Amino acid sequence: MGEAVSGREGEMGEAIRNDDHCFTLTVDHRVKKTPMADAAVEFLLENLKQLLLYNANLILDVKDQVELLYNDLTLFKAFLKDSTEKRSKHETVKELVKHIRNVVYEAEDAIDTFVAHAAVHKARKHIGKAIHFMDYSKKLHSVAHKIQSIRLRVKDIYENKKFGFEALHIGGGSDRASKEKKAPIVEEDNVVGFEDEAEKVVDLLNRGSVAKHANPNAEPHNLRFLNPDESWRLLQRKALGSENCPDELVRDGRHIANVCRGLPLAIVVIGGVLLEKGMDGWGQVASCVDAYIAMDEAKRMDSFIALSYNDLPYHLKACFIYLGMFPEDFEIPVWKLVRLWIAEGFIQHKEGMSLEDYAEEYLEDLVNRNLVMVGEFRSNGKLKTCRVHDMLREFCKKEAQEENFFQEIRRFDQSTFVSSNPASERYRRLSIHSRVLNYISSKPNGPQVRSFLCFSTEESILPPEHISSIPAAFKLLRVLDGRSIIFTRFPTDLTQLVHLRYIVLSCTFKILPAALSSLWNIQTLVVETSSRTLEIKADIWKMIQLRHVKTSASTTLPRPLSKSRKSKDDVLMIGNLQTLSTISPESCTEDMFARIPNLKVLGIRGQLAKLLENKGGSMLFDGLGKLSHLENLKLLNDVFPRPPSEGRLTSLPQRYKFPTKLKKLTLSDTLLDWKEMSTLGMLENLEILKLKDNAFKGNWWQPDDGGFRSLKILHIGRTDLVTWHASAHHFPRLRNLFLKHCTYLGSLPLGFAEILSLQFIDLYCTNTSAAASARTIKQKKEEILGNQGTILKLSVYPPDQ
Repeated sequence: MGEAVSGREGEMGEAIRNDDHCFTLTVDHRVKKTPMADAAVEFLLENLKQLLLYNANLILDVKDQVELLYNDLTLFKAFLKDSTEKRSKHETVKELVKHIRNVVYEAEDAIDTFVAHAAVHKARKHIGKAIHFMDYSKKLHSVAHKIQSIRLRVKDIYENKKFGFEALHIGGGSDRASKEKKAPIVEEDNVVGFEDEAEKVVDLLNRGSVAKHANPNAEPHNLRFLNPDESWRLLQRKALGSENCPDELVRDGRHIANVCRGLPLAIVVIGGVLLEKGMDGWGQVASCVDAYIAMDEAKRMDSFIALSYNDLPYHLKACFIYLGMFPEDFEIPVWKLVRLWIAEGFIQHKEGMSLEDYAEEYLEDLVNRNLVMVGEFRSNGKLKTCRVHDMLREFCKKEAQEENFFQEIRRFDQSTFVSSNPASERYRRLSIHSRVLNYISSKPNGPQVRSFLCFSTEESILPPEHISSIPAAFKLLRVLDGRSIIFTRFPTDLTQLVHLRYIVLSCTFKILPAALSSLWNIQTLVVETSSRTLEIKADIWKMIQLRHVKTSASTTLPRPLSKSRKSKDDVLMIGNLQTLSTISPESCTEDMFARIPNLKVLGIRGQLAKLLENKGGSMLFDGLGKLSHLENLKLLNDVFPRPPSEGRLTSLPQRYKFPTKLKKLTLSDTLLDWKEMSTLGMLENLEILKLKDNAFKGNWWQPDDGGFRSLKILHIGRTDLVTWHASAHHFPRLRNLFLKHCTYLGSLPLGFAEILSLQFIDLYCTNTSAAASARTIKQKKEEILGNQGTILKLSVYPPDQ
């Protein structure tokens, strides 16, 4: 799970312990893919550990057997990691891995099903428990028998001579398989060089070109073809280790490079062959290479992708295949993807890092391998969206079908749904690309389904008679993204889905009831409601796995227990919650802030003047100072339905009341006077400042000297500012300036031409004089710096007529 587990892993561990010619040119297109059983084992082990640590009361009668199963599966984990990274191409190992995957899935289904039943039984009153006692006893006996059967199968795998762990030694003598990789050395003019001659062929794919940008009219992002000279240079470096090719090999070498048609992957694959054959084999390769390169392009690329997939570290395989669940050409939000990976159990805890940061490292690795394309970036420079090329997506879908990893469901006609395989009940995940209401009406059944993701572009109001369809059909869900399903009332039946970790609800209701508290596994809770307000009655302070709460409305939270009644669960809560947005000012109590000191993102929406009211000698804003890890703060003033003048803030708190690590601040509709900017200018770590929709009022602004020493991004939107006096020393590190709907602003400060770090000015719906001043700044900056400084880019919309 998350950081809250790290402090008790030793305790858990102790509890568990106590109990010759052209044949070399044809091998690439026959590469076989490796199953993802390793990810399944990783998740099941982590799930069992969490169950034993935090909810052992649900499995008291089978706890000993679950612990023994945990020990058995731990050995599988070590074997799978080793076989995946080193010897997964051997057929015996591959068959063994598939057997392990099936056993793991069976164990996971048995335990999850029993836990779901146990949770329902525990919630019953005494009379209900008595009535259902026999039924519950049968389920208990069944799961005990099932676990025992699974343990026998595990033992059989250990002892079976065909699959036995002697397979670990297959190919074990190969130094090439076990040698560590080195990072790519050279990247010159987008030509990638490799100097470790023991690197696998696939590394070239990882650092080279997988596919072009989805838009054929756009220049690919780091995915261009090489010209003949670049191709020849790269081939020499791969085949010879340098660009000093003997004269007698130049003719054959250039011919080979030209036949590769500028594809970096093909060049390095052939370069590896040349390295193996030696200089005497260049002519032989030259005579054979045409037939290999001329094979069907789709088959060739599929083989290259398979090579790259097989070379992925075991922890990245499931993350990569998961991307195939998203629609073609879909801009995948990174925030969402990262939290889905975590909920799916793909991200393992790493000491000193949050799961979210570690997941972003996984994504960065996939981007560096050119398996994922970058989309938009956030204001802080981090990736906001990403995409997957259609060829890579098709590969993911085919691999997912073989592994029963996910099923894509799409509309074929008015009454039929088609998918990669009609047997939906075998799949672990569903990706809905049709009208979700029609699919639910078809009465689907997915006893093994763990994830239900909707990508329908049409929103559908779910009729009352269908509200129970999802929990009835998919009892073991971990992920439910029902963004396109509109709930008019809270679906109480969803509280039976005790394994849920990630849930997105679109709704019209105003209350999340107390029944939500039963979802103790929830990590990410997203509620998008048409209501302006939302009240959470569930005791979220006892939902110890909760990491992110995002709502579109001003949300009132339940009051936490007083400090004198604080329990062990409260301590765990402190370590997990990172995102809380958006909450009402009334919820910003001192007790609440004391409970969440590790919060990183906080959004507050409502009548913000209440934050500054003096109550008993202190303001609610004072509690923000306790959030020592807070980096992102949004203050959204709600002036509806009153006139703006009545809801304005007269001042900001003093600078020492702001969180010390605050890097990003967003203000909206606060209607502050520009003189209050002096307080924000003194926030030492502030890098991004967004002033939206009349955050400040007044027609004149001159910043104080010595402020905004760390500010990199400034966004000003919809203001009546007319005159802005500033120079380079007021914003010494400014990189990006965004002005939107600043229709009264006469000009930008011309001194900005002397800001060495300034890279981008974006003007949207400003007047022509402001645009002219921006062009003057760009021209002066070029005159001052010449070719030595950062090029200033300017965007003006609408363009001058």
